[in-house]
Amino acid sequence: MNLQVSIQELELKARKIRLASYWGLAATVVCMLSILPIIALRLDHGQEWVPKAWFICGQIALWTTGILTYLYTYKYKPAIDLAKSDLQTTILAQLQSQVAELSRKIDGQSKS
Repeated sequence: MNLQVSIQELELKARKIRLASYWGLAATVVCMLSILPIIALRLDHGQEWVPKAWFICGQIALWTTGILTYLYTYKYKPAIDLAKSDLQTTILAQLQSQVAELSRKIDGQSKS
């Protein structure tokens, strides 16, 4: 079924986006939390740009994660749900036609 292949491809893309958003969230947390030891232990060696750079990296990861989450929530998830609903409707229609065909065959055999 072409619809099943389409759903599988869509689910694969959605899974990749969801995984990337998890990685983005992890990168955000790591960047934001790593600022504290850098400042507390003076790992920046007097360079003021080091904590700022980590903060900017954290913000970039946060915004990227937000965009990926938005894409998953408002583009891929509804599309997957709609495609699955269409697939169920198609399968039910095929099943009804098969049942009607079998019923006609049984009626034809019982009359013979």
